[in-house]
Amino acid sequence: MRNGMFFRKIVVAVLGQGIGLLYEFLIMVFAGRLLGADDYGKVLYVYTLLSICMIITKFGFEGCIVSYVARNDIGPEKKRWIVLLCLGVSLAVSICMIILIHVLKPFMIVLMGAGSDNYDVLRTMSPIIVLETMGILLSSVIKGRKETFRYYVVYMHMQYGIRLMSFIILWYLFGIRNIFSLIISYYLSCFSMILVAFIFLRETHIISGIKEKESLHSVFMISIPLMLSSAITVLNSQIDQYMIGYYLNNAVLAIYSMALNIGRVSSFALIAVNSIFAPTISECYYSGMKERLKNLYIKTTKWVTCFNMLILGVFSICSRDIMMLVGEEYSSGATVIIIILLGEVVNSSVGAVGYLNSMTGKAVNVFASNLIAVVMNIILNMYLIPSYGIAGAAIASAISVITCNLLLFYFMYRHLKMIPFTRNYVGIIVAFLGAFLLTISIHNFCVLSGVYIIVVCSLVFCFVFGVIAYFLIIESDERQYIKRLISGGAK
Repeated sequence: MRNGMFFRKIVVAVLGQGIGLLYEFLIMVFAGRLLGADDYGKVLYVYTLLSICMIITKFGFEGCIVSYVARNDIGPEKKRWIVLLCLGVSLAVSICMIILIHVLKPFMIVLMGAGSDNYDVLRTMSPIIVLETMGILLSSVIKGRKETFRYYVVYMHMQYGIRLMSFIILWYLFGIRNIFSLIISYYLSCFSMILVAFIFLRETHIISGIKEKESLHSVFMISIPLMLSSAITVLNSQIDQYMIGYYLNNAVLAIYSMALNIGRVSSFALIAVNSIFAPTISECYYSGMKERLKNLYIKTTKWVTCFNMLILGVFSICSRDIMMLVGEEYSSGATVIIIILLGEVVNSSVGAVGYLNSMTGKAVNVFASNLIAVVMNIILNMYLIPSYGIAGAAIASAISVITCNLLLFYFMYRHLKMIPFTRNYVGIIVAFLGAFLLTISIHNFCVLSGVYIIVVCSLVFCFVFGVIAYFLIIESDERQYIKRLISGGAK
């Protein structure tokens, strides 16, 4: 695959991820405003618990599927067998998990702490474990096949787009004006993921008879480390929300979750790049194309960092204005946005270090880094949340993200000897400072408010950053490629 096609797929991925995040933001705005912080927080807390349960049900198979399906040295029958094995094991474990949630009520109530009143909601939403697990694994097959557009149709449009539309339809047209409108929308989105994924995969004959099989030992030797790494990653991303729900209340959790998701918007560029880069890493590494892998790593990391600096600048200046779009009661989450963004900037600046480790046979490094980070995150949350509330949770989350990514970068460099940092990073810093100083001056003296000041600041920051970037960051070959892409001739 030529570099031109690789970067064109990245453009598709960024657009797909961006649209998905827009869906998520609109869901937060509508659900947060219509349900109120308390009821919205109930669903968020329960979904956080279900996400932690899905660590076990997915069993790391999503990464295993991507790794196997992307490889050229394995036949189609073996790939189908691996996919069916992963789906079967995950389905069985998911059903067991749902049964345990219903049977172990006293244990679950203790586990939920201050949020124990939400146990009935947990039981109602528990079947989502099966549906979302199956949907994610099927979308991983599409991802491994490098079908970028289809992957985002399933993973973003079906999961979040259907969730948004169904919530609005249920609320306004069917008059279901309570948390069940949001719960039903979760179910409908999961069913849509599974249905459309099967439609896209029908030509692969995924459930047809299979004669050639892969060694169970080989599959689980890949999936178990990935499962452990995934477990730690999910815990690291969800533990702050769980502990806020445990120590505080639903309304505070809703405010924090709203700010957290807005702050993590900047990560969507890295997530989008990773969705394309992950199978490419496996392909390049096992095919001996390490120089090409290094060049792609440097290029993608630079532009992901640029995007994160853009988001950091605009969102830190307009953090209160953004939270006010949801409602006055959410404005206290403005500080959380800034703290989270600082952690995400470090995350982006080292690039796809997690996949560079896991897709090149060093999944244990990902596990070790995430384990250290999650232990640190738990300890910091236990200390900071009771004393500093959601700001303390944000600080704990940012520190754990920074720690994890710096460790992953160290392991990656020791293994692959690749560094993404070039003199272009000086240009990124200069572009950020120039755009930030001018934009914050305009924000402080401008009489506009609400969405208008956000739009003005976004345009000013992006324009100034873009002008400086043109001279200090964009290289000659990149300018030529952008011109070809615009004219439709990039290949």
